[in-house]
Amino acid sequence: SWQREYLLRIIPDDDQVIHPQWIKYYDELPPKTLRAYRCTYAAVDLAISKKDSADFTAIVSALVFGRADKLRIYILPNPIIKKLNFPEQVDLLKTYNDTVLDDSHDVLLVEGVGYQDALPQMLETLGIKATTVKPTTDKRTRLALTAPLIQSAKVKFPKKGAEEIIRQ
Repeated sequence: SWQREYLLRIIPDDDQVIHPQWIKYYDELPPKTLRAYRCTYAAVDLAISKKDSADFTAIVSALVFGRADKLRIYILPNPIIKKLNFPEQVDLLKTYNDTVLDDSHDVLLVEGVGYQDALPQMLETLGIKATTVKPTTDKRTRLALTAPLIQSAKVKFPKKGAEEIIRQ
């Protein structure tokens, strides 16, 4: 689809928000038993159509350790990037909640714009707590806000399994 090609196109260095040399990797995830472990976050960017021209639903998760200067965020490998309809999203997030978000402190963040507000409501009827996040800026601006965390290595990526989100 043109959106996928647009997202995966090479961007001139002066237009990039995140520079490749800023990306830092981890070999192993720190254990959740560390005192600094706070919780696992999963962020969901929804798209409802399965048409070729439609956007993809994406779920990216991270383990979060520490706070302020000691904050460390470890992006989990193999984010979900699929074309899903509404019932498939509900089923996937129910399974995801039961497997990846297995602690009561874990947080499921769902972008809530238009139709997307229905998903957290549906999940709630299934006993799944989902926090709706209403974006106030465009995706490029939101990405720019994460740049200092990535550049300072507070956000780290797996050596394998995050190639597509890094490329995007």
